[in-house]
Amino acid sequence: MLPYAPASAAAAASFPPIIPEPQFIELQAGAVQRPNGIDVAQVIGDVEELVTEFANAMGEGEYALIVEVDPEWTHARIPQKGLPQAYELEIESEGASLVAATREGIRWGLRTLADVLQAIPPTGAIPQAHICDWPDMKTRGVFVEDKWGPDLMELEDWKGIIDYLAARKMNNLGIGLYGCWCVQYDGGVTEWINVPVPGHPELKREWTVRWYSPTTRKVEQISYLPPIFEQDFFGDIVAYGQERGVEVIPYVNSLGHNTLIPRLIPEFAAKNEQGEPEQWGYCLSNPDLVEFVKSWYQQIYEKYLKPNGVHTFHIQLDEVGTAFCRCEECSKQSMEENLKDWVVTLAGHLISVGVQDVVMYNDQFTRHMQVWDEGFAQRLRDEGIYDHLIIDWWAYSNEMPHDKSDPKVGGGVRSWVKPMTCYYNWSRWDPRQKNVAIMCLRGANDWAEGAASYSVFDPGWGLEFDALAEYSWNPRGVGPIHAFEEKWARVRADGDVLEARRCLDRAFDTNLLNLIAYYAYTYERAGKPWPRQYPLEALEELSGKVDALEFIAEAGARARALLEGRVDELSLNMAAEAARVEAHGVAFSVMLEVYEAATGATDNPISAEAALPEVETALEILEEAMLTVEENKPRYMVPSCLRDMSVLYEFLGQLAGDLEEVIKGKREWSAVRWFVHRNIAQRDWDLWDEVDQQK
Repeated sequence: MLPYAPASAAAAASFPPIIPEPQFIELQAGAVQRPNGIDVAQVIGDVEELVTEFANAMGEGEYALIVEVDPEWTHARIPQKGLPQAYELEIESEGASLVAATREGIRWGLRTLADVLQAIPPTGAIPQAHICDWPDMKTRGVFVEDKWGPDLMELEDWKGIIDYLAARKMNNLGIGLYGCWCVQYDGGVTEWINVPVPGHPELKREWTVRWYSPTTRKVEQISYLPPIFEQDFFGDIVAYGQERGVEVIPYVNSLGHNTLIPRLIPEFAAKNEQGEPEQWGYCLSNPDLVEFVKSWYQQIYEKYLKPNGVHTFHIQLDEVGTAFCRCEECSKQSMEENLKDWVVTLAGHLISVGVQDVVMYNDQFTRHMQVWDEGFAQRLRDEGIYDHLIIDWWAYSNEMPHDKSDPKVGGGVRSWVKPMTCYYNWSRWDPRQKNVAIMCLRGANDWAEGAASYSVFDPGWGLEFDALAEYSWNPRGVGPIHAFEEKWARVRADGDVLEARRCLDRAFDTNLLNLIAYYAYTYERAGKPWPRQYPLEALEELSGKVDALEFIAEAGARARALLEGRVDELSLNMAAEAARVEAHGVAFSVMLEVYEAATGATDNPISAEAALPEVETALEILEEAMLTVEENKPRYMVPSCLRDMSVLYEFLGQLAGDLEEVIKGKREWSAVRWFVHRNIAQRDWDLWDEVDQQK
């Protein structure tokens, strides 16, 4: 404890907020000015490289620093679970001292010291401080799903994410290595595999993405294998994470989200009642399949994780539903029993080869089935699995999450919580900071040991990532989410950026962004033609909502204006989101007016002569927004973001052409087309020719 009187109220107000909020800060009389650099006075313990890195970043100067690793150090304030990452930091006028029991405690203490010292105004001062700090949750981080964007990341992009997390005291990065969904773009199944499978060179998935580029003013196309697969650098990401204090772990699915392997190796696939292979799932009674999965998972562990000192493996097992093999052998017991056996097989094998923590999702066990009970828990204890198992409880709603996605349902099993931080960014704005706060508080109340969000990575969602850092480290420190938003603005930007952010969120609150963005129409739906008829389907649902669409346009324009001229990464990416929101609002408010005129749904229809310049203006605004996306978003996000926007761009061009023909008497109003045949996102669908012949 510093031997000083408490700081005055005025001095205390000058102490900078930092993310995440430390658990305990005591401010003392005495002024600390912004140092001109660091003088490393003493280092006790094997943390020289951490201290050197810190000193190099801060520059050489006269502010003295003493750092000590003392394995016996503790503090009465610190709970036992927090001690492995805890630290105690004294910030005084002439220098600072830092002590921790572990290397990780020193790492996070240095991060706090850097955040505080760098926030001191050049001509200002802050009070002296005593900080005693530790994380509420042991594991804090992000799972980057195998989706569009991450599939184009190079090694340096992944390293950048690790640095981003470490700067926020987050210590976990999950990477999706295998996951599949359904038919979407170009009529193909959405599938990714991000590491090679030994002995199976056929197991790969090449992607083709097409988009209109405002820069080149032509359609661009790339075909590619994900760099992480083609260059096989997952192990390099794991190694870099270890250097930075971030554990990088694999997420590998099997029963659910699984089509690529069974499609390419049919003998492994789940079967119907006649024993015929499906193109999804696994036949769990096939010993060759069981050996294949065990061998592949073991190879991932032994090649990429174990050499780098990582011993955590996420086996997912989410959203299987009832998609189990129905062959004669698998049908000898219930789907529930097959699921339990599969967990024992997978987890037991991984533990036997050295994995210490096996993580799996909750939903198949507590929502789709009622499998998690004391009997199964006891079986896991008997098999030596229970103490190594972590249940990952996911729920993504901004309101009250699913009651079966709560760690207390697990009855004491080790738990993580999984909010959503950033998703759908290839298509639309989708804020999740409320969900982050709700789920982290749920986890804290129910003794979860980790929070690892479901995500892709986009700097425009900085508020969500910072909220995750805040609430997983200290869930009760700053208070409710609106209070954190105010703090976030002070730390990362200012009031204009916060107001821009809230404009975007208000646009989302109309509940129309999902309806008007193209992505929802990449899914097959019963009773709907395929490919889906966009934007016709959206326009059919928008009757009476022109005011809401105009509000979306205004909110996007307001956010864009507030961000204009800023060049930091957060603002550039938010400006791209603002431009996309504005463009969709403008386009759909204009299209709805024209659609209602063409279909006789209004008593005061707009004429084609009046409508054409409005459509052309909407097209110009959309192209400008696409240019902003192209210039501002990360390189790896541009193709997928512009692909969805290009579908709308293509349609507006077609609509303008149709209106010109109406004006010239070459087309009737009733013949105006409301979707693009062979649109840019579905151009390679194999059955187009068959559909054309039927017409």
